[in-house]
Amino acid sequence: KLLQKLQCRAEGVKVLSDNRARNIAIVMRRLSMPPEKLAMALRHLQWETDLRSDQLEQLLEAIPTPEEAGQLRESAANSHKLRDVEQLVLPLVDVPRAAARLRMMSCARASQTAFESTCAELALIREACAAIRSSEMLREVLLLALDLGNYINHGDSSKGARAITIGSLLQLRDFKLGR
Repeated sequence: KLLQKLQCRAEGVKVLSDNRARNIAIVMRRLSMPPEKLAMALRHLQWETDLRSDQLEQLLEAIPTPEEAGQLRESAANSHKLRDVEQLVLPLVDVPRAAARLRMMSCARASQTAFESTCAELALIREACAAIRSSEMLREVLLLALDLGNYINHGDSSKGARAITIGSLLQLRDFKLGR
């Protein structure tokens, strides 16, 4: 009954098993684009489509197997006699290596998301670095730490080191605590 509900015409030439046809019909009916447009997107590897990443993953299960594709090609001449679900996947049969193309589109979509996320994080790091470079207060604190280190080590703040390391700042914290 569910199969008949998903397929307008359940009668006709059956190439796919009823269970497989039902699963394919569910996936194909949920898509936001017609099968012809999907086939063109797959042929041209247009991964920036209206399809979501989860729909691309589901489509991997709906792509006809090579055996099913061969049977569908044989029946394509009389496509009007096929059930609706077979007619739905018929445009995908002529796409070479459709499953591999779908996996590649899914990977490209995931790579784009990762790239955008990484760019956003790098922008935050650049912003933090710029804030550190332009901070007058941090510069004063570091100069004060340098003078204090020179005074502790040499008895005079005008002699000694010209720079300090981050490790010496951590030692300064230990000095303050009396360790």
